[in-house]
Parts: sequence; C-alpha cells; structure tokens
Amino acid sequence: YMGQVYMRMKSLEELMERQKEKECEAWLAIIKKAKETGEIRTGLPDDRIAGLFVHSMMGCRSNQMRNGHNNMEAVDEIGKDWESIYQLIKSK
Repeated sequence: YMGQVYMRMKSLEELMERQKEKECEAWLAIIKKAKETGEIRTGLPDDRIAGLFVHSMMGCRSNQMRNGHNNMEAVDEIGKDWESIYQLIKSK
C-alpha cells in the first residue's frame, strides 16, 4: 500500500514540477516582451521576476488548500500580489 502511495505522490510531484516550469516559461516570455516594449524596466534578472510571479501563485494555492478559501478569494489574492510585483518593476 505505501509503495502505491509513494509512486502516486512521486507522479504528482513530477506533474507539479512540470507545471511550474511551464508557468515560468510563460512568465519569461511575458517579461521579455514587456522589457522590449519598455513597459517594465528593472535590473532584476528575468528568471527572478518570473519566480516572484510563480511563487506568489504557489503560495496562494497552498493557502487556499490549507484554509479552504474559495476560488474567487484566491484569484483576488493572486491579482493583488501580481499587481504589487508589477508596480515595483513597471517603467515610471
């Protein structure tokens, strides 16, 4: 029984890691475009900015699961976090 649990959890862990990588790739493309158009200006490396967005999403997901928040509350929190990050890196 425990072997089955471990195998399934390992698969879930791998799935979550692949999803995180896809999200990072998407954010990197968005950040690159925003820098090219002058929408954002920052000395931070693109991968660190992408990490801020991805990790804030992961934190909200974790909080949602732990506390049983509904999806709209989670979406609202993620939106606030992302807006805060954007305000820090946008062109003045």
